[in-house]
Amino acid sequence: MQKYITVSQAIRKARSRVVYPALIAMMLIMATAIYILAAFEGSLPFTILSIILMISSFGAFGAIMTYFGDKWKTWAYKNVDDVKEFRERAPNNRFSVNIFPSRWHLSIRKERLKALHIVRERIKNNTLKVILEDDYSIPRKLEIKRSLFYYLIPLAVCVWICYKTTDRLMNGTSVELVIDIILALLSSVGILFLLMKLALHPTLVIISEEGIWNKKTGEQSWDMVDSFDFQDKTVSNTNGSHITTYLHITFKPESGLEKKKSVIRYNMAYLNKNADTIEKTIKVHYYQHTHKRY
Repeated sequence: MQKYITVSQAIRKARSRVVYPALIAMMLIMATAIYILAAFEGSLPFTILSIILMISSFGAFGAIMTYFGDKWKTWAYKNVDDVKEFRERAPNNRFSVNIFPSRWHLSIRKERLKALHIVRERIKNNTLKVILEDDYSIPRKLEIKRSLFYYLIPLAVCVWICYKTTDRLMNGTSVELVIDIILALLSSVGILFLLMKLALHPTLVIISEEGIWNKKTGEQSWDMVDSFDFQDKTVSNTNGSHITTYLHITFKPESGLEKKKSVIRYNMAYLNKNADTIEKTIKVHYYQHTHKRY
């Protein structure tokens, strides 16, 4: 019997199946080029060879990404529980999943046709969206909290600021006395606050067989859940851009919640549970208690 996986799990597997092999190959070729350049310094033929290898490393990266990317795409179309959701989310994670790519798209025709055949079979068998089975790996009660890094990183910054400012104040080397005093006090308060958070480690969301609990919504049954999904957002900074995934749960007006409280949204990067575990738990419990296709 076919065992389906969540879209989150399929996207996560793309790193091990597609990205990591391409990066490893590129780095090995680049390392070889640098070694040749250093070992045969001053030799024109070997210098040219090194340059060719360096350029080739980028070509190898693209070729491997294309080959393994198409293999992963075909595998995902066959195994994900929701083909439509996969087509919507995978491009946002920078993986092409076009069955009919443009003429500029590097793709393997054999794999493209294989993926098309799989999708057609799923349409024929009415399995474009399937119900995930409870295989007893689903927790009856999933408590979602902030990840430890969410607190540890700012805690380390506060400790460093407190140490530096206190050291200057104790040794009398402070140039801006008032500023150092303020920074020392603020960082000390920050350290105390973050240590309390670490000690208490409050729960943000509880997903159980009965429904969903959140501090601002309280306990809500599955009948009050209007929709749930994972929204991918591109975030740009000085280091470039990356995809950030948000857990997004909306409750029905019948829940009695105010409009602002009827939606809960959390950045998956700062949670202690991965997207696959959360997605599978929500889908299984939601279906079991509402008896309808999600």
